Amino acid sequence: MHEVIDTHVHVFARSLSAVPQARYVPAYDALWSDLQAQWASHGVQRGVLVQPSFLGTDNRYMLQIAQQHPDTLRCVVVMASDTTAEQLLAMHAQGARGIRLNWVGLASLPDVRSATWPALCAQMRSLGWHIELHIEGPRLAQAAAQLQGCGLQLVIDHMGRPEPGMSLQQHAQVLLTMAESSQCFFKLSAPYRSAAGSYAQLLPLLLPQLGYDSLLWGSDWPWTNFEQRSYGGTIDDWQALVPEAQHRQRINHNAEMLYFS
Repeated sequence: MHEVIDTHVHVFARSLSAVPQARYVPAYDALWSDLQAQWASHGVQRGVLVQPSFLGTDNRYMLQIAQQHPDTLRCVVVMASDTTAEQLLAMHAQGARGIRLNWVGLASLPDVRSATWPALCAQMRSLGWHIELHIEGPRLAQAAAQLQGCGLQLVIDHMGRPEPGMSLQQHAQVLLTMAESSQCFFKLSAPYRSAAGSYAQLLPLLLPQLGYDSLLWGSDWPWTNFEQRSYGGTIDDWQALVPEAQHRQRINHNAEMLYFS
């Protein structure tokens, strides 16, 4: 049986302080022990913790868990604009391998050409980090163009979140153009967060040119705002979308190289 790597999960506790501008704040715990139980039941060996938006830039809870399980976990942090090189090094030692730009719902895109950004990008390049971008499909191309000059790999959350106003063909072309211009990974996760509701029609538009070398898979556990889902159902959805075991093995290998090599 081949290893499975889940590249998109969240851990948090009700006792943690949410940021004032949070779009949502779950009224329950999503603990590492809960996730371990899910993984043990469904044959998942390793994974990537992603900082949830409602905790802002306070990554301490997630980093502590990742540091305690260096063979099993990596994480993606949300970074403050004044983060220092020393802080990046400390987070890297705790298991961080990238930063998440959660730009969903923002009235305008942040300016990443500030005086501190080039130095931080240089430090992230030296550490082998990447940028994980979470944004709505109609603004994806604009955001990607803004980030292109940073020289970092991009991971696109939730397949770029196809949304109304763009056909799936148009959305697929945006993803393919991004793949041509820079090294990108596209995450097969959370189709229910976009208007598409499924990637069954999107994926065939990408595979002839993209193949499986640029894909990752993530469960999105515990499915905040969509808690009626189950981990087993999420695995089933992935296997239905990518039915060939060799292709799922390729996707897991991509995760191995990006996060654990």
